[in-house]
Amino acid sequence: MENYIVRVYRREEGDPEAVVGVLENVETRQQRVFHSLRGLCGMLACQPPSAAPASPDGTQAPDPRTPEPLADAGTGRPR
Repeated sequence: MENYIVRVYRREEGDPEAVVGVLENVETRQQRVFHSLRGLCGMLACQPPSAAPASPDGTQAPDPRTPEPLADAGTGRPR
């Protein structure tokens, strides 16, 4: 069983999809940033990147599960 910590930093009351935060794997301490509820669910479901939905123009949409570098709280520089 995997254990996670979910930190939600920002959300909009009128749009449940609009949520921003960090998902941290407790065992590995890996942190991944999410920018939507769909992105968070995708991280937890461990779906392959090819499952990312297509954009309205038919091209592949950016994968919301792609981790972004996090800044170190003390220095502000990427870890």
